[in-house]
Order: sequence, then C-alpha cells, then structure tokens
Amino acid sequence: MTSSLKSSPQVKTPPLNVNGNPEGLFQQLIEQAADSVFTLDLNGRVLYANKAARELTGRPGKKIIGKYFMLFLDKPSRVKALKYIREVRKGVEVIRDELHIVNDSRKVIPIEFTMTPIHRKNAVAQLHVSVRNISRRRELEDIARESAKMSAIQHFISGTTHEIQYPLKGLMEQTERLIKTYRDRDFEYIGYKEFSQIFETLETMRDQAEYCYKTTERLLKISQEKAGLNKKTCDANRVIRESILTLKDNIMKADVTIQTRLAKTLPPAAIGEIELGQVMTKIITNAVQALTLVGRIEIRSSYSKRDHKIRIDCVDNGIGISKDDLSRVFDPFFTTKERGLEKSSGLGLAIVYSIIKSYHGTIAIKSNSTDGTRVTLMLPVAKISKKQK
Repeated sequence: MTSSLKSSPQVKTPPLNVNGNPEGLFQQLIEQAADSVFTLDLNGRVLYANKAARELTGRPGKKIIGKYFMLFLDKPSRVKALKYIREVRKGVEVIRDELHIVNDSRKVIPIEFTMTPIHRKNAVAQLHVSVRNISRRRELEDIARESAKMSAIQHFISGTTHEIQYPLKGLMEQTERLIKTYRDRDFEYIGYKEFSQIFETLETMRDQAEYCYKTTERLLKISQEKAGLNKKTCDANRVIRESILTLKDNIMKADVTIQTRLAKTLPPAAIGEIELGQVMTKIITNAVQALTLVGRIEIRSSYSKRDHKIRIDCVDNGIGISKDDLSRVFDPFFTTKERGLEKSSGLGLAIVYSIIKSYHGTIAIKSNSTDGTRVTLMLPVAKISKKQK
C-alpha cells in the first residue's frame, strides 16, 4: 500500500544574520545579553561594555570606555582582578571568582566574575569578562539561612515546651486536688492516712518542680557554653580578626583599608571572648566613621613581659577628636555624632570603658586633627593552671 503523503523536502535554515553581517548579529546578541560583558585590552582598560554592564555600573558608555576595569571594583576585588589579568595574559584559559563591583551610587554589588582570553594569530590579544549580578542569589541564601535558623528555634521552643509543660501540668493538677479535698474541711485533727496522702502529694509536686528547674538550668548552661559566656579568657588575635570580618561590609562600603600587625604568639587574655569582641567592634566602627578619603586603619597587638600585659592599638588617620571633647569621650551619653536612628546614642565608649575596667584592664585615647586617633588597650594576661599548661 502506497502512502498518499509525500515526504516534505528538506529545507536548509539559513544562519541568522543582521543585514547579511554575522558580526553585527553577534554584537547585537552581546548587547542584549542579560549578563554584563566587558572587553578589555591587555592592560585592563575597557574597550567595550554592553547594555547590562552600563546598567550594573550605573554609568554611560563614555564614562566606562578607556577606564581601567579595576576602578569599578572595591579594593579587595581590584587586587584579585589585577592578578587574574596577568594570569590570563600568560595563557590561563578560564578564571572564575566572586568579586564586588561598586556602582556610581557607591553601592557594593556582589558579582560572579569570569575572565577568558581572546586569541588572534595564536596570541592573546584582548580579554573577555562576563559578570553576573548575584545580589538576589545572596539575598535568597540569607533568607534560606534565616529560615533554617527560625526552624531550628521553633523546634527548640517546641521541645522545651513539651519538656516543661507536662510536669507543670501535673504540678497544677496535684495542687488543685489538694485544694478541692481540704477547702471545705473544718477540723482540728488529720488522720494518719490523710496526713500520708498530703505529704505524698507534696513530695510529687516538689519532684515535678525540681524537674522543671533542672531542665531550665540545663538549657541555660547549654546556651552559655555555645555563647562562650563561661569562658573568661580568649585569644585576642582571633577576636580582632573576627571583629574585622564581622564589619567587612561596612568597611568595604566606606572604602577603608585595614592593616593588621599582630604578634605571632600571645598568651591568653583575661577577658571573655564576647566582651572583647564588643570592645573591638565598637572601636573599629568608631574609626571607620571618623575616616574620609583614603581612609586607613592599623591594628596592632603585642605582649609586654615587663608589665605582663597584652597591648592592642587601633590607629586611624581620620579627623581626630578635639581637646575639649577628648576628656569627655568616656562619659555616658556624650557623642560628637548626630543622634537618631542608626546614629550614636553616646553609650558606646562608656560601655567599652566599663567592660575593660571590669576585667582590670585600661583604655587610653590619643587624638589630634592632623594625626588621627590612637586607641590603646592594656589587658591582663590570664593565669593558666598547671593542668591547662
């Protein structure tokens, strides 16, 4: 049986073209791409930036072309980008990393960065950079982390509630039973059987109350151990590094450079990790807020055998503090900053002072309008038992 259907002739689809110019098509596709695309020369100057790149940086093409690509990045990313340019020029085919672009409004944007070489005549002639804005991804990751935390907290609350609820319910029932049994009794004598029942009930109530108390005490102990509140010694260098890491976003937004010159080895400081973290966070925050252009902060740590003290210096090249204000910086509610939301309450340095003093340490501030400010902490060294050694 022959089919009435005829086989359709094969039609060759012509390649997409723009006015017969394939290069024009490719340029149009790149221009309309969702990801930002830059073409750089071998020195890192921008030769081309597509529409997405212009929107990401918040600058028109004339303010991008001819500029060094590193100028659109934050300081830590500039160091990495310069290194990657050198590596790709030497023949590395693909480099991927996560960097940060700073747009025209000084907003720091996390990006997924890919750099590849463009070859001409078997040599690297230009550099191709593809950039993807991952701000939304980071937001979703943060939301997912917060959601996981909330879920863990809900499970914790639920478990704790059940742990305490049932003995409390039994305690209430036993109390109510005693009240109902003896509320309307008018007597001067209680029989041995009733006396035994009363004490048996009271002992049960005591046991249930004791169980609730021990449960809450155990939970409190766990939370203190996780928070490190039971530890009254710490590694000062580690606290300094963690404090800087905590303030990383604020430091990058302010375009501040922080250098550390920390002693290779320090004895443990006689202060809690959380308390010293609060102190260092406040001192670094104050330094960042005092800086203007080309801001620098240097943090040093050292150990004085003669004084048996750990010394921490935080030095900035900011606007400094006037002589009149310097004598009052530790006073509660005194501030040279504007008050209000996200401003200063004037309690920061007063709290720092009280924390350091409570651990038998000292804090001193030297400042002037030309050299900036130096904050010096002197912390006692923790006594280590033979067992700890």
